[in-house]
Amino acid sequence: MLDVSSTTKGLLPPRMTQAQRTAITSPATGLVVYQTDGTPGLYCNNGTPATPLWQQLAAQAQPAYGHYINNTFQQLVSNGSMVTVNLPTALESSGLTYAAGASTVTVTTPGLYRISYSMGLYFINAGNAVGLLHKNGSVIGRASTLFMSQNQNVSWVSDDGLYTLNAGDVIALKTALYSGTAQVYGGTLTLLQVR
Repeated sequence: MLDVSSTTKGLLPPRMTQAQRTAITSPATGLVVYQTDGTPGLYCNNGTPATPLWQQLAAQAQPAYGHYINNTFQQLVSNGSMVTVNLPTALESSGLTYAAGASTVTVTTPGLYRISYSMGLYFINAGNAVGLLHKNGSVIGRASTLFMSQNQNVSWVSDDGLYTLNAGDVIALKTALYSGTAQVYGGTLTLLQVR
């Protein structure tokens, strides 16, 4: 046991760059260091020596979150090909990297996230379509399928789920039109770190 008392001095943990921190061989679970570059701060290995998970100690004080919207019409082609839904506007975002032109969100803070989306589709001619979340180019979650039997009608597809995400994971909302004539009529994508 260690009992250190002082009213004029503090405890100074090892200071190093992010590259030096990640180069530590088999860091013990609970190991704490101070990172001097990138996002400076105290980092703790919350993983194992074999599979380190470095997390900033203050990260949970402000969970990562983002709320992105589609407020423009986006014409879809009826060939079943997946199309990334345009998300030109970020209403708010923290702890995530948003690429407006690519309509993707990159995770910078690993953890458990609640991801939800709601997307309106305006069918000029009756048909069917699907909405899907993608992580690193692969489908995650459930397909939200929509069958529209009426012309000139708007309907919505949505989904909500919990996903474990790693730093560097890229999230996108995609849709495919299998028949009919339709366009994206607006929608939202929301990510919230819950742990």
